[in-house]
Amino acid sequence: RIFTVMAETFLPRFVHSSTTAAPHYTINALDMLIMCAGHFDFELAQITFTVWYKLSEELYQKNDDTYSMIFEGHVERLVEALFKHCQLDADHEGFINEEEAFAEFRFKVSELIKDVSFIVRSKKCFEHMFGVLQSPNVTWEATEAALFIMECVARNLDEKEEKTVPKVLEAILNLPENCHVTIRLTSVNILGQLCDWIS
Repeated sequence: RIFTVMAETFLPRFVHSSTTAAPHYTINALDMLIMCAGHFDFELAQITFTVWYKLSEELYQKNDDTYSMIFEGHVERLVEALFKHCQLDADHEGFINEEEAFAEFRFKVSELIKDVSFIVRSKKCFEHMFGVLQSPNVTWEATEAALFIMECVARNLDEKEEKTVPKVLEAILNLPENCHVTIRLTSVNILGQLCDWIS
């Protein structure tokens, strides 16, 4: 909480004073937040979310890619940490219980990624998670979490994107019968988010 309050306090300074040549020294507060987001307890990561929301609002209002580029690396590391937090236990059966704190956390992650995706570019995020799916010996829980992150940014993809989306659709349409039911559900949700692209 101390790091979160500190980052919130410094945020106007490092957003408005940073340049691509020399980010303001207070930007290091974001590194502390990423360290917290990487902690094994997802509730600790959630404490930092307010800062990321405020950062996305500030950068959205600036509407200047040169500012977004300064924070791109931080947001990429944040998304990587959230991807790990969103993974279910290997022995999890059935759907996620919507009453659980973990389901609420994943909903908040979804909202946060939608807010910050323009900083890292949705296409890049989508392609990175697709790379996770193609990794050798990828577990089902990592597969589902990668699909979940892809679902968060899928609606923002350019309708003319022809490199990754067709491969993702083909993979979803050819899911093996014995794949985990949560993977099936998340895949169907991706199809819903890609409705504009599909049409």
